[in-house]
This record gives sequence, C-alpha cells and structure tokens, in this order.
Amino acid sequence: YLPQGSTNDFAASMKIPSDPAKAAEAIVRGETRQLDIGCFDERIFVYVASFGAFTRVSYAASQGMKNALGHFGYLVEGIRDLNTLRPYRVRITADGERLDGDYLFGAVANSTSIAGMMKLDDGRFELLLVPNPKNAAELQNLIWALLNQQYDAGGLIFRHVTALHVETDEDLPWSLDGEYAPSRPAVDIPNRQRALTMLL
Repeated sequence: YLPQGSTNDFAASMKIPSDPAKAAEAIVRGETRQLDIGCFDERIFVYVASFGAFTRVSYAASQGMKNALGHFGYLVEGIRDLNTLRPYRVRITADGERLDGDYLFGAVANSTSIAGMMKLDDGRFELLLVPNPKNAAELQNLIWALLNQQYDAGGLIFRHVTALHVETDEDLPWSLDGEYAPSRPAVDIPNRQRALTMLL
C-alpha cells in the first residue's frame, strides 16, 4: 500500500510512511498481516462506511482545498453543510438487534475513532449512530459525547457487530472509505474477517 492524497487516515493508523519511497521500503522489509474488510453489497471498504451529516464532505471537498488544508479542508466543507443538517429515517438490524430510528449520522467502522487507531482484525465492526436530538439539551449532550469520544454516553448508540442490514425509504447517500456510494433502499454490510492480506 503506497499512500497518496493529502489526508490518508488508513496509512496513518497503520503507521505506513507518507512518503511513497519509504512506504515501499517498509513493504520490502515488512511481514504479511491479515486484515478484515467490510462488504457493502458488491462493493468493499477497509476503513469506514457512513451516512448522514458530513458524509458528503469526504468526497465533496475540492482537491485544492485538501492539498492546501489537509484535514481542515474537510472541516471547512463540513461547516458549509451545517444548514442542511437533517435526520434520516433508517431501519437497521445489527446482529439481530433492531435499531430503527431517525439518525443524523451513522458509521460502520473498523476503528472506535474514525480518525484513530484501527482494529482491523477482530472480526467486528464498530457501529456508531447519532440520533436526532429532540431538544437543545439533547443536542448539547450528543456534541459533548462526540467531542470526548464517549460513545456510550450522551444518547449515542454504539455497538460491536459482525453484520448489518440497513433499509430506508429516503435518498440516503453513503461514503465508503471517503468515496461516494449512491443511495439504495436496502444494503447488507457483513464483516469478512481476515479477508485481505497486506505487507506492512
């Protein structure tokens, strides 16, 4: 894996050098490691599948903004999206548990923090859902929990799961590892344990 682009959380989390030549040297010296992958019906993701608030930021920010500002480029684009913040009605089955509701954001990730260290070989996803707050106090609690990465607090829904089935009647675009995925009425998202072998 030779990292490219201005913001590459996968490479950073796997401690892969950002310089392609140094990354190539690490490959030559490295050992194989088997990593989990996620399937989004017929598509594959390694890092995260997400929907809702700020999801479009990962693929809507211009390349010039990313090059100039890195992570901050995404934040700038996200701030522009604040006035379009709205809940999505989603029906989710996660390892047999029903989690139907109105959500501002949802993520199916291989890391407990989407910009943090990954656990890519435990056979489970980390599912994070941000419910639509009913009042200002609930919104404040959600923001506090997200900022402090307290995923079991503030009304957030956080689960370790091996597979999900997601249904919606709305136009719900997704982001797969930062790339656009069009809305679909239903999608299956299983974890394929240790399906990818990489030199790291």
